[in-house]
Amino acid sequence: MDLFLKNIKSQTYALNGWDFISAFANIPFTFYFKNPGQSDFMSSSLLRASFLRTLQEFPILAGHLVVRDSRGYIVVDKNNLNMPEYTESQSCIDYKFVEAGNFSWDTLPHPVSTVNAAPSKGANAQIKLVNVNVVRLRNNSGVALFVNMPHYVVDGYGYAVFVRRWAEVCMWMHGNTYETELPLREYVFDRAVVRDAMPTDMLPLDDACSRMYGGSSTIGHLLAWMSPETRGDVLVTGTKLMPADGHIFHVSRNTINELRSRVEQTGLARRVSDNDVLAAMVSQSVAQGVHAKSRTRRIFSSLMRSLTRPLLGRNDFLSLIIVDARPRLDKLVRMAPAKYVGGCITGVPVINSTQTLIAAASSDKQFSAITSSVRAVVDSVSDKYMSGIDYALNRDPACFAHSLALSITTSEKVIITNQSRFGLYECDFGFGAPKWITPMATFLTNFASVLPVGPNHDGYHVYLSVENFTRMKMRIFIPSIVLAMVCAIASCSARVVQYPSHIRVKRNSYIVQLHPHAHARCVHGHPDISVSHHFDGMFHGVAVSVGDSVHPNQIANIEGVKAVWPNRVFSLQYLNGTTNGSGEYLHQATGVLQAHTELGLNGVGVKIGIIDTGVDYTHPDLGACWKTDGCPWQYGGNYASDSRSPDDPPMDCVGHGTHVSGIIASRGDRVKGVAPQATLGMYRVFTCSSESADTNDANVIAAMEAAFRDGHDIISMSLGSATAWEEDPVAVLASKFVDAGVVMVVANGNSGASGLLTASTPAVGRGVISVGSVDNWNITSARAIFTTHTGQQSVLILPSSALTPPFVIANDTLVVAPTDKAGSALACTYITNDLSGKVALIQRGECSFSDKALNAQNAGAVAVIIYNNVDGMIDMAFDSNVTIPGAFISMHDGRMVAKSVQNGRTLVRALKSDLITVASPSGGQMSAFSSLGPTAELGLVPLISAPGGNIFSTYPQSMGSYTSLSGTSMATPYVAGAVALLKQARPGITASHIRELFVTTARPIADPSTGLVSNPYSSGGGLINIYDAVRARARINPPLLSINNTRREQPGLINDYIRPINAYWEIHTVAVQNTDSAKPMRISLEHIAANSLTMFDKNGTLSQQLLTNQTMPTWPANTNAVPANTLPQVLGIRGNTFVLPGRSTNITVFIAPPLGLPESERWFYGGFINLKLTWDGETTVSSHVVPYAGFNGDMRKLSVLGSAPVGPPFLADSELAPIEDVSELTISADTDVYLAVALDLPTRIFAATMVDATNTTRGYLTLGYNEYVGRTLLDEAPYYVIPVNRTVFHDPQMTNSSELDAGSYHVHLKVLRPFGDPARESDFQIWDSDTFNLED
Repeated sequence: MDLFLKNIKSQTYALNGWDFISAFANIPFTFYFKNPGQSDFMSSSLLRASFLRTLQEFPILAGHLVVRDSRGYIVVDKNNLNMPEYTESQSCIDYKFVEAGNFSWDTLPHPVSTVNAAPSKGANAQIKLVNVNVVRLRNNSGVALFVNMPHYVVDGYGYAVFVRRWAEVCMWMHGNTYETELPLREYVFDRAVVRDAMPTDMLPLDDACSRMYGGSSTIGHLLAWMSPETRGDVLVTGTKLMPADGHIFHVSRNTINELRSRVEQTGLARRVSDNDVLAAMVSQSVAQGVHAKSRTRRIFSSLMRSLTRPLLGRNDFLSLIIVDARPRLDKLVRMAPAKYVGGCITGVPVINSTQTLIAAASSDKQFSAITSSVRAVVDSVSDKYMSGIDYALNRDPACFAHSLALSITTSEKVIITNQSRFGLYECDFGFGAPKWITPMATFLTNFASVLPVGPNHDGYHVYLSVENFTRMKMRIFIPSIVLAMVCAIASCSARVVQYPSHIRVKRNSYIVQLHPHAHARCVHGHPDISVSHHFDGMFHGVAVSVGDSVHPNQIANIEGVKAVWPNRVFSLQYLNGTTNGSGEYLHQATGVLQAHTELGLNGVGVKIGIIDTGVDYTHPDLGACWKTDGCPWQYGGNYASDSRSPDDPPMDCVGHGTHVSGIIASRGDRVKGVAPQATLGMYRVFTCSSESADTNDANVIAAMEAAFRDGHDIISMSLGSATAWEEDPVAVLASKFVDAGVVMVVANGNSGASGLLTASTPAVGRGVISVGSVDNWNITSARAIFTTHTGQQSVLILPSSALTPPFVIANDTLVVAPTDKAGSALACTYITNDLSGKVALIQRGECSFSDKALNAQNAGAVAVIIYNNVDGMIDMAFDSNVTIPGAFISMHDGRMVAKSVQNGRTLVRALKSDLITVASPSGGQMSAFSSLGPTAELGLVPLISAPGGNIFSTYPQSMGSYTSLSGTSMATPYVAGAVALLKQARPGITASHIRELFVTTARPIADPSTGLVSNPYSSGGGLINIYDAVRARARINPPLLSINNTRREQPGLINDYIRPINAYWEIHTVAVQNTDSAKPMRISLEHIAANSLTMFDKNGTLSQQLLTNQTMPTWPANTNAVPANTLPQVLGIRGNTFVLPGRSTNITVFIAPPLGLPESERWFYGGFINLKLTWDGETTVSSHVVPYAGFNGDMRKLSVLGSAPVGPPFLADSELAPIEDVSELTISADTDVYLAVALDLPTRIFAATMVDATNTTRGYLTLGYNEYVGRTLLDEAPYYVIPVNRTVFHDPQMTNSSELDAGSYHVHLKVLRPFGDPARESDFQIWDSDTFNLED
C-alpha cells in the first residue's frame, strides 16, 4: 500500500462517448476456485498484496468519476484517492456443495456480489471504479472472487486485462523467490488514442443507427442531466421495478457446427460465425417471451415509447449487437494492440420482424435469414463506419443518453455481447484456473452475454437475463433434426430426491419446490395431484398428495418445478425421564441464575416461536391464557395433520410441547423458565396418537413459514431425522431463516447409542444452533425397597421409557437372577428358570434391553430390573412387544442386589408415589443418548450443549401437571431461552454473533473416566454459560474449527515441534477482537485436549463395546498412562498478544492429532483452544474457547460400506437372514430377496444396479439410487433394505422401468467415499454379489 501511495501521480483522464455508451452497466463476474488441499490457498495477504501491486499499473482505478460542463472525466488526486472497494468474508457454504449443485445460484454463497447491475454510489457516496469481494468457502474448501468494474472506466476487454494481470502478479508473488523483479507493465488510459485511430473520412450511418445515435428524447435529456451517481440510482431502481432472472445455458460445439452448416446450405449467407448463430438463437428465444407478454405490459411499453423517438416499427424486434472497435481500427491495432484498456465498444442495431423471429423456431430458411441479417450488419461495421459513430458520440455529450433511453424504453429488444474471447479462464492466481465463472444472478432485462467455458468443455455458455423466462420455448426446430439450445423450461432439470428404506415417509405425499417466479397453478391443473399446503414464504412450493399411478417424476416434469422430495415423517427427540426438581441448580450451572438476579434479564420483548406438539395454555405456570392482553402466548396455531384449521388453538395432547414451553418460560414456583417474560408462539405439528406422535415435512414447513411471518426472533425445534446431511427441504429452509436474521435452535438428536455421525437434520443446517444434552446433577425418582437377609435397602430406579406399565410392585415379590440356556446371567437367549410371579434381575450387556426383558417375560416374570455394567444411569426403552414393567438401576446397586440374591432370599416392592433423591453419577456430563457429530463432511455439531437429561418441567394438567423428561428436546428450549436473554441484553445482535458467543463462552465438559474433556463432536463448545456470553468483551472468529487432515509431511515452519516429522497437521488463523471501547486486552493461549473417539476395534470391525453397551471406545482410557505429548497438540505460532480497544489481531495456530493412534481404527480427535483474556487494571481472567475436531487420517480413503459384524452387504431372505450360497439362488416372482446394506459413513451417492452375464449394467434396483444418504443406525435400522427382482429402472428418478429376461445376474453396488468426486469412478467404493439366476 505504501509503495502504491508513493508512486501514484495526480492526473485527469478525459472520457469520450465510447466510455459512456455502455455506462448503464457494470461488468460483474465471480470466479470460483477450488482448493486442492493447501492451507495457504489464495491467502488474504497474498491476494491483497498482489491487488495493490497490480493497482500500480492501473492508477486510473483510484480516481473519481466527475462531470464538468456535460463532459466526463476520471480525476486521480493523490491527496484524495477514491480507493477501490476491497472486502473479504467467510461463507458457511462448502465448495463441494456449490459444485454438487452445478454452481446453481441457489447454492452459491450469499451475498458474493457487492454491487447492483448499474454503477451506483459506494461507501463514500461515489462510484467505485473497481469492487472486489473475496469470499472464503467453508473449511477453506475454495474461494469465490467477485470483481466488478463499471463501463465508465473499461469495457470487457479492459476488465479481462486487469483481472488476468492481477492473477499473473499473484502467481509471481506466490513463488516467494523474487529472484527476478516483475517489471511494471504500461497500459494506455488516454482516450485520445481512439480518436487518433479513426480515419478522417467516414461513412454515413444507416437509418437505424442514425435514430439510435443522432436522435433526441425527453428521457435522454433527463438521463444526461443527472450525475453518474444519480443516474445509477435511477437505473438500479428501474431494474428492481422490472426484475429479470438470470439463466446460464450451455451450447455445445456440435450444436453450433450443425446450425452453421444448415444456415450456409440455404445459400442466404456464405459464411457465418459462431457469434452470428448465437445471436440469432438468443434473438429468436427472447422474441418469443416478449411476444407472450401481457396486455398491461404492452400498454406500458407503448407509453414509454411515446416519450422517446421510436427506434422500431410496430412489429419490429431489436437485437443490439455489441461490437469491439479495436480490431476494426488499423491504427489502433498497430499503435497499441494490447495496451489500450478504455472503452472501445458500441452497439450496432439489427432489426427483424418479431413474426420472422418466432417463425425461425420451425424453419431452416427463417432462422438462416435471421443469422444472415446479423452477419450482414456486422460485416458493414468498418473503420469508416466506426468513425461515423465516433463523430455522433462526441458531437453531442448527451448522445449516449438518447441511445440509452431508446434501449431501456424498448422492451422488444435484446442486448447481446460476447465475452468468450477475453481469456477469463486463464486467470490462474498460482493455485489453478477457476472452475466456474458467472455473472450476477439478476441483471438488466433482456440482456445476453456469450461466455467462455472451462478447459474441459466445448462450445459456449450463454447468460440470459429476461423477464418472461418461462414463456420462452428456447428451441430451434430444423426439419429431420431437433437442435435444442438448452432445456429452458425449469422443470426439465428438476431434481427428484429419494430417501433410503429406513427413512419413514408419508405414502403418496411429496414436497414440491418451485422456481422463484413459478406459480402453483401449474401443479393444481394436473390430474390425480391434490395440493394440501401452499408455501409462499422463504420456501416457495407446495405439498401434494397423489394417486397410486402418479410417479414423482411426473411432478418434476410440471413447468416451474425445481425439486421434489418424499414427505418425510419426523419423530420427537425425547425419552421418558425421572421426576426432578433441581431447576435452580441447573440455572446456577449455566449462568442463567446470575443473568436473572445480577443482570435483571428475563427475555422481555423477545419473541420465541416453538414448533412442537402444542401446549396446555391453561396451565397456571404458562399464563393460563391464549392470545389475550398480557398473555405470553400471542402467536401460534395448529398445523398438525389432525387439525381442522391452523387457527385452532394448539392444545397439547402429547405433553412434549408443554414440557418444552416450561423450560423456556415457566413463571411458576416449581418450574422456573430460562426466559419467563418472553413473548411466545406455539405451532403444533404433531398428531394425537395412542401409539406415537409424529409429523411430516409438510406440516413442519407450514409451521416454520407461519412462525417466520409472525416475526419471531428465535424458533425452537425439538425434532429431527438422523442423516448428517443438510440437503433436505427443512434444513434448507432453516438456513434461509438464519440468513434472514432468525436464530434457529434445533435438537441434535438422541441417537448417541449408535455412535458418531448421528446428528439430525435440520440441526445440521447451515447457521443453525444444534444442541446436545447434558445430564442433570441430581435425580429425584421412584425408589424400590429391597429386603435382604441383612435388612432393607432403598435403591433409586429409572422406569423404562416405553408403553409398558409403570414399575409398581405393591407387595414384596421374590427377586431372581436367572441364567439362559447358554449358562449366562445376561439373559440374551432363552431363560431356563421358571420366573412365574417373580422379578428378574439381569445385567446390561451383549444384547438389547428389549431382548432381555422379552426373555424374562417369556419365562413368566412379572417385572424386570436391569443393572448397569458401567458407572452411571441411563434411560432404558423397550420395544412394543414387551408388556411387563421394567426399571434400570446403577451398577453399584445392581451388584449389591445380585450378591444378596446369591446369599439368600431377596424381596422387592415399589410404590407409585415413593420417591428418592440422589446425586446423579453422570451429572454435568454429556447424556449417553445425545447424538454426536460430525456432519457428513466433518462439520462440527452439536454447536453447544445444555441440560437435557432428567429435566423437570410443566406437563398438561390432564397428565399430571409436571414431569421429568430427557432428550436433546429438553436441551434445545433451554438454549432458545438463553438466546432470548442475550437478545434482550444486546438488542441488535446478529444470529452469527450469537452462535459465536455461545460457543466461545461455553465451558468444556469434563469426562471423569479419562481425565480429559468430552470431544467437541459430542459437546460442541461445551455447557452453555449465558452470563459469560452477555458480558463478553471479545469476539472470536471463526468460533470453531473443523479439520480434515489430508496433509502428511514435515511442518517445516514449526521449529520447536517435538513429534516425528511424518505427521498430519493443519494451520488455522483465529481473529480475536477486543470489543472493550476503553481498555487494552492481553491474550494468553492454552490448550485443552479432549477425548478421541472411534466406533471400531483394532481389527477394523465395529466395536463390541458400541454393539453391546452403546458406548464408544475413547482414547486415552487414562491420561496418566500416556505421555502428554501424545495427546492432540495446539501451538500458537503467530499473532499479537496485546490488542488495543476496538482493534483485532490474528492468532495463527498449529494443530496436530494424537500421536500413535493407528489410522485403521478411525479415531476422531479434538480439543479446545483456550484464549485467556485480561484487560488492563483487572485481575479477572475471561476464558474463551475455540473447539476444534477432526479425523485422524484421510476421510477420502475410508470404507463407507459396513464393517463386520454388521456389514458388509449381503443378499437376504424375507426375514433379513443372509442367504448362505448365493450361487445356488434362483429368484422368481414368488421369491422375496433383498440387498441389505449397512453404511459406516454417510455417502453422497448410493447406487445399486443389476448386471447381466456379459457384464452389462441393465438398470437400477428398485430404491437402488439415493443421494445424501446417512449412515445406518445400530439402535434404529442397521440396514438399508432394497428389493432384488426382475424389475429395474433406467434412470435415477425411478421412472423408466422394464422387466429383465431370465438369466444369470449379479448386484453391483457403489457408494461415493467422503469428499469424493461423483465424476471420478475411483472415488467410489464397489461391492459385487455372487452370480444368481432370475427366472420367469
